[in-house]
Amino acid sequence: MKILNINLHFHPESIGGATVVAEKLAWGLTRAGHEVTNVFLSLSPGNQDFQVIDTPFGRSIGIKNISHSPANRFYNPAATSVLREITDIVRPDRIFVHAVQHMGVHELLSDPALRERTCIVAHDLYWTCLQGFRNLPNGDSCNLVPGNSSCRKCAWYPGLTERIYAASREILTGCRAVIFPSSYLYS
Repeated sequence: MKILNINLHFHPESIGGATVVAEKLAWGLTRAGHEVTNVFLSLSPGNQDFQVIDTPFGRSIGIKNISHSPANRFYNPAATSVLREITDIVRPDRIFVHAVQHMGVHELLSDPALRERTCIVAHDLYWTCLQGFRNLPNGDSCNLVPGNSSCRKCAWYPGLTERIYAASREILTGCRAVIFPSSYLYS
């Protein structure tokens, strides 16, 4: 089976717990005989749109020269363009989406055919909270129900709040599965 495994970071630029889960999944799938392609946003600038690296976890593709800013946390046409190109080349049977801030996944998964092959691995509350961790900008815990009116207080771009939530709902309800690898989301 051809697998596309998407996470913000990946080997050799491993950062954070979601990356550990993405790498362990890729390692296990590779050992089981699947063809795994891992895609991440490279922290290293370069002259090419992306760099291909062979790893113990399968082939890794680092997308280059994509900045991380609040402006592209959910929608990122440049990253989406490269992701679509990689998806067209790999032609995956299954797509695993992990922590994908700034990667343009909302646009990529607007395609129902891709959504039905996608498993969302929910490491945090990215899909239901504009901040990602249900914390207010001052660090206090947020006890509000996620939604357009209550989340405008935290949103970097309040005018996009409902568009982001609508796209997230469409992705979560249309994908193959949503997986929660951490007890963090249960509390």
